[in-house]
Amino acid sequence: MTRNQKLLEHQFQNNEEFRTQLDRVGTPFSHEHKTDLKLSDLFVYPDLRITDFAGKSDKVVRSAHVLRYVADSPRSRIYGAPTSGRTSLAKTLYRDLLEKKKIVPVLMNGEDFSNVTYESVVGVITRHFKRQYSDKLYARFSQLENEERIFIIDDWQNFALNDEGEQLVLEAFERYGDECCSSLMKPKCSDKCTNLRGQRYLRSSLLLKSSSFSTYCEAN
Repeated sequence: MTRNQKLLEHQFQNNEEFRTQLDRVGTPFSHEHKTDLKLSDLFVYPDLRITDFAGKSDKVVRSAHVLRYVADSPRSRIYGAPTSGRTSLAKTLYRDLLEKKKIVPVLMNGEDFSNVTYESVVGVITRHFKRQYSDKLYARFSQLENEERIFIIDDWQNFALNDEGEQLVLEAFERYGDECCSSLMKPKCSDKCTNLRGQRYLRSSLLLKSSSFSTYCEAN
């Protein structure tokens, strides 16, 4: 843990409204002994199978090690079937990265990006940070080291721009900070992927810290 991360432990906390939203279960569940079920009561990290660009399997990241893998990997894309709990994974990673790894996350959505300019991307980051934390903390957030923050983009399949636009947006994130976790990106037609159950047509998550390395992960 860096010196700044020790200082961050009690400085960056989500506001109460967003904490409630982050722990909200999207699909209705019921339990005979608990009426107010939260995402943290139910969610278990999936196993991830690491593959290369050709879809060849290399190894499996077990559930207990997913958080560490995400925090440590330079860049990766996580695929999952439409009902695999993509948003729940993004929200749980957000909470655990902040609380356990002392990395400050910002959660966004693919549909937020209709413009590829650097200024537009920074505007999206700024708006969501202030909604999730507070206006007063943004200046401090913008000054963090790259390894102390992470961006999570949910439902990247809602990204309306073409491949060139997608690349420009990702480059804007790298200009702001090298550490970017883009969750639930729609795979290109050329992507060859199956999850551990053999399902195709998966959606995906891109997790990147730099442009120097890339692996593909498939959620079980």
